[in-house]
Amino acid sequence: MAKVSNGRDNVSIVFEDMKRRILTLELEPGQALSEADLCAYYSVSRTPMKTVLRSLDDAGYIELSPYQQTRVTRIDVDVVEQYLYARVALERAVIRDFAFSAGQMQLEDMDHVIRKQEIVAAHPPVDVLEFHELDIRLHEVWFNAVGKLSVWRHFRESIDYTRLKILDYKRAQDYELIIREHRALAESIRLKKLDDVAQLLNEHVYQHIMHLIDDCSQANDYFK
Repeated sequence: MAKVSNGRDNVSIVFEDMKRRILTLELEPGQALSEADLCAYYSVSRTPMKTVLRSLDDAGYIELSPYQQTRVTRIDVDVVEQYLYARVALERAVIRDFAFSAGQMQLEDMDHVIRKQEIVAAHPPVDVLEFHELDIRLHEVWFNAVGKLSVWRHFRESIDYTRLKILDYKRAQDYELIIREHRALAESIRLKKLDDVAQLLNEHVYQHIMHLIDDCSQANDYFK
């Protein structure tokens, strides 16, 4: 049960904890939710829980329909594919600009994030959300350095993509592979090997997730 402090708003606490549970697949895509069970889990009354569920519905985390069972939203594969297509195309251009404009401090920022991922991965059980946030931070370094941070903030807001990444972490638990891919990207950027960057980025961001969808689509009811 989530801890509720008198010093904070119960609705905010429950909302953030349910977001975390959905993103980490503790509450699985397609899973039915019982308002009564959630009230018991969080030790709150129905009024704040209804507010939380409406907010989660508005944000796309759950499907809340009158006279129907409330469920965690399933992962929309088409949305993810389009998201990845656009993101990879844009990120290639961003990394190209980064490779030719980044100063030593920005290159150090890139390496620092990867070192932090190594630290997190070296202390199991790995906090998958912390590891994922560092993954996001690495890509954010590139966008920020070339003045495209607002564009990145738009692209990073994908519940479906985040859940697929978490699914990948939990399924494979090969954090070292992800770190090696980041190291390879960083080295290609330093050497300005842009053809290598394009190939690595496509494999790291796009192909990896699409293969994951193919591998998992028959094994569970996570996908639309």
